[in-house]
Amino acid sequence: MDGAIEDYTKAIELDPKYVNSWYNRGNTKKDMGDLTGAIEDLTRVIELDPKDLDAWNNRGLAKKEKGDLDGAIEDYNRVIKIDSENARAWLNRGIARQAKGNLSGAIADWERVLKLSPNHPQASVIRASIKKMGAQLDTQEKKK
Repeated sequence: MDGAIEDYTKAIELDPKYVNSWYNRGNTKKDMGDLTGAIEDLTRVIELDPKDLDAWNNRGLAKKEKGDLDGAIEDYNRVIKIDSENARAWLNRGIARQAKGNLSGAIADWERVLKLSPNHPQASVIRASIKKMGAQLDTQEKKK
């Protein structure tokens, strides 16, 4: 993948405003585990095209992997603000919320995914997670 990074870098040198070069290099960096580099490149995509929903989503994924759950949620919120029917953003935000311990928020996001995309490939997993987390919430409420 290093060769790909070199090629994307060359393309960026030739045309620094060509969004696809930044986007692809950022995603390749993410795949290679260079989360800081990925976030930097995807931030550049967003600077060039603030409505690039894939860049916002993917930057959120990189932030989540890096442990910046609040930053990831902010990026997913931005996608949802631009496109309230973006099931991927709702799904990812639910995952980040779950990681933060916000079970009710995660459940609400995943229920939204199911309304937007009832045949979503992860629908069964989402339904199971909602049921499991709902039971956890019930247990927490009973302890109070």
